Amino acid sequence: VIDPTTNTLYVVAETYESSACVHRLHALDITTGAEKFGGPVVIAASVPGTGSGSSNGTMAFDSLYENQRPGLLLLNGYVYVGFAANGDNGYWHGWILSYNAATLQLAGAFNASPNGIGSGFWASGNGLAADNLNGGRLFVATGNGDYPVPGNVVPSPAPQPSTSVDYGDSIIQLSLNNGG
Repeated sequence: VIDPTTNTLYVVAETYESSACVHRLHALDITTGAEKFGGPVVIAASVPGTGSGSSNGTMAFDSLYENQRPGLLLLNGYVYVGFAANGDNGYWHGWILSYNAATLQLAGAFNASPNGIGSGFWASGNGLAADNLNGGRLFVATGNGDYPVPGNVVPSPAPQPSTSVDYGDSIIQLSLNNGG
């Protein structure tokens, strides 16, 4: 995505270094190609979770199993990046990460299946969709995951709220307050 007010191109690149997969967010000056804002930054995040690939109650972003699928979104000074599977292999999860566009610092992380697996943001090459209502809202669809969401009712033996927070095969609206 290009920010015409700062002449900056934001792009995610994936490399293999010492047998490890690494994703980086770059901010490039469109007139010189030079890195800006202290970039690039390694893409990393974690959220509480007990799903596939978690450790000690923490679900960490794992570049080996993730692929940046939808186009980047620049909104209200933040760059949003969505991920799904890298070939449906391993412990992948759907992630949306937000970075401050001027500092490239991580501002927020959303995992669609912290207590499960899958639920990727595929987008078929399209970008993430958003509006500016009430500070901004992001609208995304997930696929290939489990889907018990909070508030769902377990039908037997008696109705009980679900304790899971996984959003597979769902359409989700996320509020974007301060990039989070």
